[in-house]
This record gives sequence, C-alpha cells and structure tokens, in this order.
Amino acid sequence: MHAVLFRSLVVLPLVASALAAQSQWTQQSPTTMPPGRQGHGLVADIRRGVAVMFGGYSSTNGLQNDTWEWNGNTWTQRSPTTSPPPRQQFAMSYDLIRGVTLLFGGAYSGDTWQYDGTNWTQLNPTSSPSSRCCAHMAFDIRRARVVLFGGYGQSAGMLGDTWEWDGTNWTQVQVANSPSPRCCGSMVYDSSRGVCVLFGGAATLNSDSAETWEYDGTTWSLRTTAVHPSARRGTNFMVYDTGRKRTVLFGGGSLGNGNPRYNDTWEWDGEYWIERKPSTVPSVRFLHGMTYTPNRAQVVLFGGGSTASTTPNDTWTYSATNTAQFERYGTACRGTAGTPSHDRTSSGPWIGSTFVIRTSSLPQTGVAALFLGSSNTMWGTVPLPLKLDTLGMTGCELATGPDIVVPASIVSGAVDWNFPLPNTASLVGLQFFSQAYVVDPGANAFGATLSNGCMATIGDL
Repeated sequence: MHAVLFRSLVVLPLVASALAAQSQWTQQSPTTMPPGRQGHGLVADIRRGVAVMFGGYSSTNGLQNDTWEWNGNTWTQRSPTTSPPPRQQFAMSYDLIRGVTLLFGGAYSGDTWQYDGTNWTQLNPTSSPSSRCCAHMAFDIRRARVVLFGGYGQSAGMLGDTWEWDGTNWTQVQVANSPSPRCCGSMVYDSSRGVCVLFGGAATLNSDSAETWEYDGTTWSLRTTAVHPSARRGTNFMVYDTGRKRTVLFGGGSLGNGNPRYNDTWEWDGEYWIERKPSTVPSVRFLHGMTYTPNRAQVVLFGGGSTASTTPNDTWTYSATNTAQFERYGTACRGTAGTPSHDRTSSGPWIGSTFVIRTSSLPQTGVAALFLGSSNTMWGTVPLPLKLDTLGMTGCELATGPDIVVPASIVSGAVDWNFPLPNTASLVGLQFFSQAYVVDPGANAFGATLSNGCMATIGDL
C-alpha cells in the first residue's frame, strides 16, 4: 500500500478560533452523600430524570439494601415499603418500555425485582436464570428485552448462558456463537446500532479478558481491534452515551479479588476503541456504579473499591465535547478488481495524531487520486451527489467537490492517505469530505471508478 502524506496545515484550512477542550471528569460536592460502597447498582430512570442506586457493600456498614436517587445536584434517600434483601454484585438495568428498574441476583441469589420509583416489588417468573453474581445485563430497547449474560454461580462456577426478560418471564436463548463463560465484565446497549456491547470480565478466577463482544438479538459476534483497553474485571464500568453514540469505559481491576488497578477512560464507537485523556480523573477503582443520564448528557459515577478495604463515597460526572466523527456515505462503482472501498483504519480523526483513510479493492498497480472537499451537497453551483453515467462512468457518482486533488500510486491494490494532524486546537471541529478517484481502463467506457465518500470531523482527545 502506498502512503500519501499530507501537511495538514496546508491541506486542511484552519477554523478561526479554538474550541473548548476535550473530555472531563468533575468531582461533585452534594450536601448529602450516601455511604461509600462497591458492587452496587446505578442506572438512569429516563422517564423520571434521575439516577437510581441500590445496595452494595460498605467497608464500614457491610451489605446494604438502601435506595438512593441522584437528580444531577444532590442525592436523596428513598424509603420504599419493600426492598430486596441486602446484596452486592447483582445485575441491574432500566426498562424504558415498562418504566421500571429491573434487578436480578447477586452474591448469591436468583430472584428478580423491579422498582417503579416508589416501591420495589419481587417478581415471580415461571422460569429464571440460576442464582449467580456478577452477571452482565442491558436493556435492548429495539426488541423490548432485558438481556442477561453469564455471571458466576457459587457451585456452577463461570457461566456462559444468555437470557432475555420480556416483562413477565425469563427465557434462555440458544445461540451458536457466544463469549466463553465469564463474570464481572460490563455490558451496555448501543441504541444507535441495536446491539449489546460486552467488554472484559473474569474468564477464570485468576485471569481476565480484553475481548469486545456484541449481541444483536440472534447471535454474539467477537469484535477484534488492534487497540483496546487492557484485560479487566469490575462490573458496571461501562455506560452508553446516547448523545455522542459512544460506549464509555472507566476503571476496573484485575485478577483474584479484583485488585483495583485502573482509572483510564476509553470510548468505543462501534468500530474502534480510543483512550481519552481528561486532565482530571477519579482515583483507581473497581466495582463502582456508573450510568449515563441523557437529560444532562453526563456520565455519573459513584463509589467503588479503591483498595481491598476502602469504599469511597465520592460522586463524579463525565462529559465530552469535540468528539471525532467519521461516516461513510454514498456508493462506489465497480472496477476490474471489485468495488473500491474508502474507509478509516483507526479511531479519529484526532488532533495530535495521524489519521489514515485507506482505499482498497483496487487494481494491483496504477494511479489514484484523492478528492478533498468542504461539502457533500454542493460543488460550487453543482448539486451533489452528481451522477456520471453520461460520461461513461456507469453507476458512479461524485460524492464531494474535488476542491483539492492529490495523486498517488497504487501498490498491492490499495492506497493509504495519511493525515498527520498537529496538536492545534484551531483544527478541532473542522469537517472535511473525501473520495478516491481510480484510473481503471477496463472498468467502463470512461476508464475510471470512484469510491464511496467519507465525512470526517476532527476531535480533541
């Protein structure tokens, strides 16, 4: 593959002013704070606009079964007439269709409860997963199902079964391909792509996973990426940011009893992981509670185990702006070596890094050119996309105006277009469009093809 280098300050015009910086963790100082804990549940009740926290283990008070709510400014303890027995390391998620928080299991229980904002009610399904702790659970809004995977049974050990809750009963789902048995990872629902995302977990009591799996309601798929968070366990260390369409991961532990070890922040956009670099972060911890509150566009984190014997009661929020965006659009037209594909090779684009777009499925050798433009709707006075059949380029369309044209040689059927982006704040938020033009004499009467288009917006780590 041929690498084409661009001096980004020449190729990409600068925007006029710097934008507010990156991602940020902020410690909150509410007047009332729940006792510190780990292994608790924390979910966003979207209908009522609060985060609901239940139970967990306190290093000073033992197992808890108290219910608290966070409204964005303060914690309020609720007083339901009935509550689940004290427990930790259970599975909990919010069922948006039915407007209730659902809780299952814990160390070591197999009961199902729901909370409607006033009281907890124990449910009596005719079928249910076996007793377990540290299972993974998320609500699939597209199919109106709560999905549960794996966990650890006191006598069964690591579990690898998939269950779904329909509001009345649990049903075990038989899938041909699924993650290996595990507990203590974290799972969220990616509503923009309609999949549950599972990361990490304890594969054995003394080994952890760094795998990313996705479940679409039919099968599990392993997503392999060159860059990803390190192997870890800790439950509830991920949330899905619906506003930015990103899964956010923070912290976790490793091996044995969890060994609180990490306080890194990562994001998964459905294709690539990227480590974010906020200037302030919570301390190392695992078994913390974390959720995303859409009405405030914030991640909320409470407590967790910072050492084997310490459970802090701090509250943190995380928000991010200036997130890099990338999207394929339009259609390509077939050439002699297939249909040209124009796509990124990693997360980004981010300032301070090199962003690469690869055009592949090309003739083994030859000439290509990159069209760079500022719009995918107009090229001067010409509306886009522009169909080029009348030129003899059957099925081809111009997806961006070729404001800048950069030629390159094709090597081994591909071209890498490299964008070294300086760490310059004025580039943040800049959007550009690209498309590859490929000389291919046998493809059509004109002798050339065009790839799909790509839209990119530069972000700040």
